[in-house]
Amino acid sequence: MIDPRTHSDLLNWARWANHGDDGGPPVQRQAASAEGRHIPDADTVFEESQDKPTPIFETRARIVQGVYDSRLSHAERKVLQAEYAHRKRYLRETRRGAWVFSRPAAARTLGMPMRIYSEMLGRCCRLVREALG
Repeated sequence: MIDPRTHSDLLNWARWANHGDDGGPPVQRQAASAEGRHIPDADTVFEESQDKPTPIFETRARIVQGVYDSRLSHAERKVLQAEYAHRKRYLRETRRGAWVFSRPAAARTLGMPMRIYSEMLGRCCRLVREALG
């Protein structure tokens, strides 16, 4: 189990590394038209969006990047990329329409047993937690 603070810091690092993309499922931010180019009337009132972009804490992201660059093996970097920076590649839609991250799919794609993937992820998280205090 990844501690919530470390998970949050790694998601922050992924947003920073991907220039704001949080790696989650695509979010439709406006009504779609059949042609995909609907322009609302000028007098249409829009309420402020509930799903504002999550802020990026660059100082913490740079510390995570330092761990990534100097303390992780190539395989561990691939695990961290799959788990956070390239998370969208391993999202699966459930029958109820929710999007969930598929760790087994990530491990399979990287060609490693789930046990090894989990151990590497745990080590990455521990190193990040130690670096951030």
